[in-house]
Amino acid sequence: MTDEGLQFEDLSDKERALYRLYRDRLIEEGIRIVIAERAALERIWRTRKREEWECFRADDLHAKRARWRHEKRLRKRQSGRDDLR
Repeated sequence: MTDEGLQFEDLSDKERALYRLYRDRLIEEGIRIVIAERAALERIWRTRKREEWECFRADDLHAKRARWRHEKRLRKRQSGRDDLR
């Protein structure tokens, strides 16, 4: 249905419940069933991608902070050595 071919069978129980909720809401608004099903899968796929991106950003931020702390320690050590000379 989407770029990755996400199917209803690929969804977790939580995602299936959300799928049904999204689909039913769209059908109530007068959207055809086929389009509503595709839109519901697309919305779940976008949610998955957003969650993956947020995890990536969190990991990236953690790595940056660790690198900054390491560089700060190195600068402190270097400045301490300069004082001893």
